[in-house]
Amino acid sequence: YVGPNNKALGEKAYEGIKDIIKPSQKAIYIETVRLTNGDPLDNGYERINSIRTLLTNSNVQHQKTLFTNWSRTETYDKLLKELRTNGPVDYIITPSQETAEGAVEAVETAGYNQIKIISLDFTDKTYKLIKQEKLYAAISQNFLSQAEVLSSNVEEKLEGEHLFVGEFITKNKLTEENKDLFW
Repeated sequence: YVGPNNKALGEKAYEGIKDIIKPSQKAIYIETVRLTNGDPLDNGYERINSIRTLLTNSNVQHQKTLFTNWSRTETYDKLLKELRTNGPVDYIITPSQETAEGAVEAVETAGYNQIKIISLDFTDKTYKLIKQEKLYAAISQNFLSQAEVLSSNVEEKLEGEHLFVGEFITKNKLTEENKDLFW
């Protein structure tokens, strides 16, 4: 298996915000299908569960976990309904670019722009959302390292797991010159 270290993605996100966490803050988690193909390594659940556990242990209140299908529109619909029903939170944690896009749109529609949205996926679209200050941060899955391992597998048979996690990326870290370093 070559891919992201899903548990470490959540842990890296927690490390990135632990200094700004205050007791009694609230979080909403966007979770996707818990097990898609039977492989626990290829499962977005671990991304969300690891940060949810760490934030809960830091006294961040778990307002809600919303289940979607890696969908921008489904995330938008469910999150907007939750925000309109129960009001704003401090953090929204999303597992993917698509769910981050839906969360940004829902927060803008609800008028709660102070919410910090964190994506456990860094792509060109999340890069743009960070630059526009619509997304607080994203975690790189270190795609370049994944690609290197996959390409080396063409020459030699690799065994075992090869898991990766990259940086916690906020606007302060992001410049046009270094954006390609985070993939």
